[in-house]
Amino acid sequence: MQTLRALSRKDLIVDEAMEVDLLDDQGRIIIEAGSILDELTLSVLPQTVYVGPPDAPYKSASDVVDGLFLRSDKNKATGNQRSSERNALAINLSITIEQRNAHDVTRSTKDVVTQDISRGGFSFLYNQYLPVGSLIMATFDMLPGTPEVQGVVRSCRLIEGMKHRVGVAFEDVRRGDS
Repeated sequence: MQTLRALSRKDLIVDEAMEVDLLDDQGRIIIEAGSILDELTLSVLPQTVYVGPPDAPYKSASDVVDGLFLRSDKNKATGNQRSSERNALAINLSITIEQRNAHDVTRSTKDVVTQDISRGGFSFLYNQYLPVGSLIMATFDMLPGTPEVQGVVRSCRLIEGMKHRVGVAFEDVRRGDS
């Protein structure tokens, strides 16, 4: 059985296509993905509706970033954007850092805030040096399906004291709730 996430009517956006199916408390579809939600339909919905994990909403890291831009209303991402175009968008992320050396692999999970993000990657401030090549798994829990995007550290520059600006290039995306 898939995990359902509860939404109230106020969480829904009128006059926009639904990104995912809306479900009742039994998991039955009451509004299909792609349908436009109007005021009348909204008024007859139960106070609480549910969404399940979307089938495949994010085929690439670019899809995840587009979803973030659409949610933020700060920028509207388009298919014509250059992958290197950076946007100063502060997003709270949970990241898992994987570092390898000759003898072992260490993993740690940290909460960070992005300094900027693009369709090709993101940067964040961190309190220690991260070696180039370290793997990063970033969880975007503010998006439907909780996508996780794998990336690799491409740069780590000392800013001041122990603070470093870490640049991550996206590599792969998967659904975090599967």
